[in-house]
Amino acid sequence: LKELRLKRTLFHGTIPTELGSMKAMKRLHLNSLQLTGTVPSEFGRLTKMTRLTLNENANITGTLPTEFINLLALERLHLQATNMKGDVSFICALSSINDMRVDLRNVNCTCCTCC
Repeated sequence: LKELRLKRTLFHGTIPTELGSMKAMKRLHLNSLQLTGTVPSEFGRLTKMTRLTLNENANITGTLPTEFINLLALERLHLQATNMKGDVSFICALSSINDMRVDLRNVNCTCCTCC
């Protein structure tokens, strides 16, 4: 599976960690759902992923896993309208990232202009 779009469906609950084992995944759109809990660190295994949208999930909490530094192909990361907190500056080390959206009231990003 290379792309999964569940946005604006009735899907709810925690983000399945099993998604992190889908090595061919390039685009994962989980925005505008009723997701809860944290972003699985297993997502750091999705090294071919170019787009990850988790925005508009107010009950996603925690910090962005540092394993995301392994997502060398990641171009788009949308985290706005979540309750994530912490520092995401390490994402700026990814030269491929060109569209990153976060809520700066909850998340710190000190190294880039794309937030």
